[in-house]
Amino acid sequence: MSSMIKLDKEKLTRLYKEEGWSITALTEEFKVGRETIKSNIEFYNIILSAEDLITAKKFREERKKQNLLQKYGVDNVSKIKEVRDKVSEGNKKYQEKLKEEGITPFFGTEEGKKAAREGVLRKYGTDNINKTEQRRNEMKENWNKKSDLEKKEWAEKCRKAQTKESLEKYKRTNFQKYNTEYFIKLPEIQKKAYEGRQRNGAFITSIEENEVGKLLKEKFPDLKTQYRDDDRYPFTCDFYIPSLDLFIEYQGYWTHGGEPYTGTENQLKIVEGWKRKSDELNFKGKFKKSYKIAINTWTVSDVQKRETAKENKLNWVEFFNKESLIEFINGNKDNSN
Repeated sequence: MSSMIKLDKEKLTRLYKEEGWSITALTEEFKVGRETIKSNIEFYNIILSAEDLITAKKFREERKKQNLLQKYGVDNVSKIKEVRDKVSEGNKKYQEKLKEEGITPFFGTEEGKKAAREGVLRKYGTDNINKTEQRRNEMKENWNKKSDLEKKEWAEKCRKAQTKESLEKYKRTNFQKYNTEYFIKLPEIQKKAYEGRQRNGAFITSIEENEVGKLLKEKFPDLKTQYRDDDRYPFTCDFYIPSLDLFIEYQGYWTHGGEPYTGTENQLKIVEGWKRKSDELNFKGKFKKSYKIAINTWTVSDVQKRETAKENKLNWVEFFNKESLIEFINGNKDNSN
């Protein structure tokens, strides 16, 4: 150790232990070789704890961010236009090459997609990582870290994606291909989607709806859930009792408005309030689509279901809370059309 070049202990400790400088960065700072840096770290017994590693990582990320801001005016390399363009061009060429050679990437195949879903499921307990509490918290935290300017820029980007022109283009494309503005409304598409959800058990239901289903099942063992009758009722019905030929819709979730929509003054005020909220941004920086969905559910879909049941003279009932359904089960109330 006598021939070793001794470096400033305080500076070396601060840079290596507290700020997380790499060996390479330290060689550039001290103008010495890697072995000299390593020898000094050993000589001064500078040991990194788990906490030091975490702190060092934060320092490196912040330093990198500041360097990018000074040089390019952005805090992430992916925000540099030249980088984005280069990556986009590289991806385009790669996809073209694969297409020319007739190659499908593994994760682009059904087998690959299934393997990816199973891998995520094993690790996180769900086939979609964005559904995990950890991921949601991370997205919320990342959104809160954004400056007001970044949030404003993201909002503008979202608005541009939802312009009248882009919507009209979407409608025209659908009309050319499917002779309808919204191909998702085609009976064959809806039927295929229904069969897929039924096959995969992917119907979205609320906790309360599941509880209601259990109560009905106890009373009516032949109960069917998420039932569809393309001839008489081309919608996914919450519950159906074959022995009574009875269709049941449970409207307990807030998107159903708490009562049948008839366009009263108070209901119009509620819809206006939902419209205003749909223009707000959530923590992901996206518009609150749930309110737009609620407006369509309450004022369009539910109304269509009600009118279809009436036109086809179905044995059909709807309930807006669990209490009224329990009364029905007990034979104390009949809400049928």
